[in-house]
Amino acid sequence: MKIFGDAIDDKIFPKKVKRFTQEEKNLIENFINSILREDKESEIEHSTVESFDDRRDCITEQICKIFIFKGINFQLTFNKFYTNEKKTIDWLPSDQYSLSDLLYDGYSTHSSGVKDTLLKALDDDKSITGIFVQSYRDYFALESLYKGRKKTEVDALGIRTKYQDADRGGFHLTTKCKNHIKKVHFKIIKNTILKAVKDNR
Repeated sequence: MKIFGDAIDDKIFPKKVKRFTQEEKNLIENFINSILREDKESEIEHSTVESFDDRRDCITEQICKIFIFKGINFQLTFNKFYTNEKKTIDWLPSDQYSLSDLLYDGYSTHSSGVKDTLLKALDDDKSITGIFVQSYRDYFALESLYKGRKKTEVDALGIRTKYQDADRGGFHLTTKCKNHIKKVHFKIIKNTILKAVKDNR
């Protein structure tokens, strides 16, 4: 339970996975570099990290990468989501970021039983964390990142993050989660970018 606002609460009750961990930052950085290495003319135009307090959508930190790849401007925005409160699940936001998309890692459409599943996850893990990724090409959303759904149905690719047990550090991604991010989610994003380049030719 959060007693004070985020800024004070974080100092009194620090939570290691509330914002991007160093491991997550490294994963994102290495992923961006893997894209840029495929084009010797590519370059980072803008890179920012911004933290937030008390956002209603439970986004705590944002990493934004704007880069030129194959002569096209791209933007990838990684938004860290964190909640340890049941009232967030009761709210189940239906606008920009949807908890159900986090639960299903962005693959399935919304279904019944989402709330009960999320409540169990919160009870088991003591928090629900994830990353919502938004993508743009020349500042137009890359639709294929959303796996065939209309953009009005989901604005971001949901990546559920899960961490090792406390006795193993407590803030490192599980091996399964880390591999899934690298081999599935990052592949979806990279293929979307490559498709945008191909379609632009």
